[in-house]
Amino acid sequence: MTKSLCNVRRNPHGPARMTGNHMRWICETPSGVVYCETRECARDVARGYNRDRRELLREGVRHMIYLRKEWTTDKMTLDQPASLSSAQRDVVAYDSDCCTKAIARWPWQYSGKPDRRYKRVMFNCHTHNVQWLKDQ
Repeated sequence: MTKSLCNVRRNPHGPARMTGNHMRWICETPSGVVYCETRECARDVARGYNRDRRELLREGVRHMIYLRKEWTTDKMTLDQPASLSSAQRDVVAYDSDCCTKAIARWPWQYSGKPDRRYKRVMFNCHTHNVQWLKDQ
């Protein structure tokens, strides 16, 4: 059982006449706040959100990351240009296909770095789908 991302609590402002919000309970989800009249209604909203989230995770809907091979930035390797070969390319992960923000780098000497056969990569404790881009 995964922990709920929802927080059900009493509306701190109470049933306010001035704001027009007469709801007594709040269900806070990562996508926003839902106001409810009863506690059970707020719990139902939280259960529904968690159920939908579990179904999406079960289906494999994950964030896409974009990978490509780039020349290494390893100082020791760059100090010896005679030993630099085309196989010494790091695998770099980006959050978009524009390749503006690198989010991870696997150095060329790592045996566990992803290659073109990989369809998914474990990164920051989550499995991400992979799209390979043209090498730089």
